[in-house]
Amino acid sequence: MNFQLDDLSMHYKVIGEGMPVLMLHGRPTDHEASMGAFEPVFRERTGWQRVYVDLPGMGLTTGGSWINGNDDVVAVLLAFVAEMWGKRPFLLTGFSYGGYIARGILHKRMTQVTGMMLLVPAMGAANGRKLPQHRVFGSETAKFAQYPQPFADMAASLVVVHEEAVINRQGEIMAGFQKADPDMMTRISQNYSFTFPVDTLPVPYDKPVLIITGKHDSVTGCDEAANLAQTYPRATYAVLDRAGHAAHIEQPAIFNLLLHEWLDRVEESLCHSGE
Repeated sequence: MNFQLDDLSMHYKVIGEGMPVLMLHGRPTDHEASMGAFEPVFRERTGWQRVYVDLPGMGLTTGGSWINGNDDVVAVLLAFVAEMWGKRPFLLTGFSYGGYIARGILHKRMTQVTGMMLLVPAMGAANGRKLPQHRVFGSETAKFAQYPQPFADMAASLVVVHEEAVINRQGEIMAGFQKADPDMMTRISQNYSFTFPVDTLPVPYDKPVLIITGKHDSVTGCDEAANLAQTYPRATYAVLDRAGHAAHIEQPAIFNLLLHEWLDRVEESLCHSGE
């Protein structure tokens, strides 16, 4: 399906029925990356309608000549939310770059968002991040050769667990790399930081939040995300050892457990609020 806004045609996919969950992927991937991360858990539950979008400049989304930064990306998502759900409540999940966009949406629609999950979230522009050195666990690096270059080397530099089970799942993330619009990516990079204080909220956000980071994530890091745990009174913040920027793949058992627990907390919160 597609959402039209001026010359932008934003592709999205809907799975399931129930409370809407807006699923935001990383950069420059597409909705397949978010589906690979979250569907294994959501398929085991009922009552959640997952809406996976291809963000501007990525996946099957086309157009958007007027988009020049992340303020514009958030404006697109706010228009999408208004058309899809009006003022009805919804949840947010953000993977990497999607975690930055999710927080922009939360800042603008805090009373409408009933819970938020951030996976290895980007905290801001790349040149300001505090990053650990890349390290490797496992000895099966050669298996990255199943993917074409330069994506094989890119994956090897992002992933810290070089074992077959982890490497075989990199297609979920890399599938969208070849679809990204380089001109759009450049324009957004030039105005990456929001013009508003995204993590300064008028009142504390008192809904269930889950933040998962990889201790060895050399792409978005983990230390700065710890500050978010202070911003959100009901946040669970986890730093996973033996995990990098693909923490959900490198530590799937812990990731799935924490995601189930977050959804349990959201369901409890919804019951108490009567939503």
